[in-house]
Amino acid sequence: MKTGYLDYKVFVIPEFSEISAMLSGENQKHILIGFTDENNPEMDVFLDKIMTAASLHIPTDCLLLKRLKGEALPSFSQIQNKNTINKAVLFGISPKDLGLKITPPQYFPTEFNNCTFLFIDNLSKINTSPQLKKDLWSCLKEMFKSI
Repeated sequence: MKTGYLDYKVFVIPEFSEISAMLSGENQKHILIGFTDENNPEMDVFLDKIMTAASLHIPTDCLLLKRLKGEALPSFSQIQNKNTINKAVLFGISPKDLGLKITPPQYFPTEFNNCTFLFIDNLSKINTSPQLKKDLWSCLKEMFKSI
């Protein structure tokens, strides 16, 4: 007879020291920028250009979350427990990757739990598509018009 009481998934919660090793930046403007590291220095330069165009300086204004290939991400709530986050721009990271139970469309700023999220394609895909660059720029102008 199965009761279901112990029939659940167990998730290992990383220690905060492991989480903070994935994060960098001073987060002065309370903005999370997350992306998948593609081991391509050109994408780091491209990300910097994108954020500079939005009048943001990544090292001081943002909290940068870099996901290495195959690496599990901490949940958004774990990040938010130690950091104030008002906006999150996530390149190639899904809501599920951050433990969020929402299904927003890509390229559409979505308000959830006092934070505006923008889920978009990874940097290399955006870099090769003029239409995706245009879509991204429209979203960033909307998200950061008050900054």
